Amino acid sequence: MVNVKRTWYVFFCLLLSGLYGCAYASMNATTLLENALNASDDITAYELIMETNSFTEHYFVADQHTQRLDYSDENGLFFSQMHVNGAIIEKDYERYELTKYENDEQHGMPTARESFLDEVEYLSTNAEIELLGEDTFLKREVYKLRFVDQETNKRKAELWVDKESFVFLKTIYITEENLEIVSEATYFKTNPTFEDDQFNLEEHLFTSINNTDIFESIGYEEIKAQFAGPLYLPSDLNEEWSFKEAKVSYELELAYVVATFVNSNKKEIQLFIQDAETFYDPQRNSDELIKVRGNDVSFVWEPSHHMANWQEGGLHYSLFTKRDWQKEEAIRFIEEMSFVKL
Repeated sequence: MVNVKRTWYVFFCLLLSGLYGCAYASMNATTLLENALNASDDITAYELIMETNSFTEHYFVADQHTQRLDYSDENGLFFSQMHVNGAIIEKDYERYELTKYENDEQHGMPTARESFLDEVEYLSTNAEIELLGEDTFLKREVYKLRFVDQETNKRKAELWVDKESFVFLKTIYITEENLEIVSEATYFKTNPTFEDDQFNLEEHLFTSINNTDIFESIGYEEIKAQFAGPLYLPSDLNEEWSFKEAKVSYELELAYVVATFVNSNKKEIQLFIQDAETFYDPQRNSDELIKVRGNDVSFVWEPSHHMANWQEGGLHYSLFTKRDWQKEEAIRFIEEMSFVKL
């Protein structure tokens, strides 16, 4: 299924050559993007292992409706997510929980081609796209794309894309602190043979949870009633962010609240609150630890999403948002949270 909005966006970027915030693309890059837009939506089955520092993602993609992704670190496998016939199943190996969701997407998961175009759309904002050429990586022919910030003329990102499938085999993102985040494939095979049990996450030792049963909508004033003691919430004086909605879980072993806030630009952030976990390690998978209100806040600033985690007063807090949020903004949000008395 062709994303019409994305198609028009990319073509406008190509035609306007950098005007109105779109990227300027060289002729070779233009040809590549046109080929991607015109390519078939047929998905190529593949198995892929991506390494990012000590973090590993293992993809099993049979088709658009049957996919699995395993997450591991130096301690081993800790989380799996699977998409089968419109359902999403998540397996938490640390909590021994199995959560099932009904997926609202009628057309399956995005193809590698669609993911490639989405990433180009995001990265091309105020950046020039350069096709560095073709190369060979893991015995695969790849295109190498570079995105250069128009204002600073510094490299913003680099993508190595498999020519046949449009699967990313290597990505390099440059943070505002000029740090490189490199993800690199260590294994890639198209049309592999999958065993039936690779798409079966059922496990009798795990607690099975159905997401349609565990969350209930609550108001802002009801959040504090979900926990035994006082907590911190965004201040009413915070004019930048307004409360949108909150949901509470009554089925999980620990109290669990998800509150969503939105600003004037329609950007959303989510605040997760639950009873503190004894095994919490703020340095695990953390990019940086920063003291905020006397607490060690763990920041995970990935290219696709941002998270801040900390424990305070017997509760565990997490801030989550999609990209385009500065750490300074997150710090200010946490600093302006107010102590709520019961």
